[in-house]
Amino acid sequence: MKMIRNRTAQAKPFASLDEAAEYKGADRTARLVEGAKKEGAINMYTSAQSDDMGALVAAFEKKYGLKVTMWRTSSEKVLQRAVTEARANRHTVDVLETNGPELESMHREKILQKVASPHHANLIGPALRPHGEWVGTRLNVFVQAYNTKLVKKEELPKSWEDMLQPRWKGKLGIEAEDADWLAGVMEDLGEARGVKLFKEIVAKNGMSVRKGHTLLTQLVASGEGPFALTVYNYKAPPSRGPTASRSRSARRIRTRRCSSTTSRSARRGRRCSSAATSCRPTARSTRRSAGCRSSSSTRA
Repeated sequence: MKMIRNRTAQAKPFASLDEAAEYKGADRTARLVEGAKKEGAINMYTSAQSDDMGALVAAFEKKYGLKVTMWRTSSEKVLQRAVTEARANRHTVDVLETNGPELESMHREKILQKVASPHHANLIGPALRPHGEWVGTRLNVFVQAYNTKLVKKEELPKSWEDMLQPRWKGKLGIEAEDADWLAGVMEDLGEARGVKLFKEIVAKNGMSVRKGHTLLTQLVASGEGPFALTVYNYKAPPSRGPTASRSRSARRIRTRRCSSTTSRSARRGRRCSSAATSCRPTARSTRRSAGCRSSSSTRA
């Protein structure tokens, strides 16, 4: 009697990091996933909201059978940790998901790996960078939020120049790290005009600078900062929290866009900050590539 063994086909491992990152064959996914499973969990640093990333990670783990270890912090700390570890030759992180300006800084530090993914074809043009080391996976839509008990609707500024009016003295607030928002405004106004205008606004009426968009939104609700220039759109709608007091605070907030250019630019994906997913070159090439490829496709 002849015995026949059933053998599961084994994907050929990649010979190098560059091969894994640039491979476009039909068995690309199978090879990446198999290599990643041999190495264990995928390590990701992200600045995205836990609720959002939690759902995406759960779907990824279910689809590919891979475990994702996620460390969430601010975009600035994601950048700081990634650069510090790279300089120390410590290869811990596989996937970086954060704001575009921080990822572009990592590109300039030469710590990212170019990845050729078939899923890039599904992304909007502004999400793709010429160097191919990171791609945009979400848009940060900035709005202005105001406290309806302290600011009348008819008094709202219709342009940035309106914020020079004396009524805004001591009422304006901004998030400390929103360089991407400022870059978008400068693109719209022109750098010379924009710099001059905002210097005049600060000189005449002041500007409360706070760290964190959640804090900035809370200050609007409490009345400590009646008008905030850089609130994330998803933080501004009425609270979905369980307490009545929180809901009452949320109802005191309304949002608006300061000019029609903001909404127009948001649709074309330029003025809004493009957050992104990228991969760092590590010794665990198959794991990193699998995480990047799959994460990008999920976010697309």
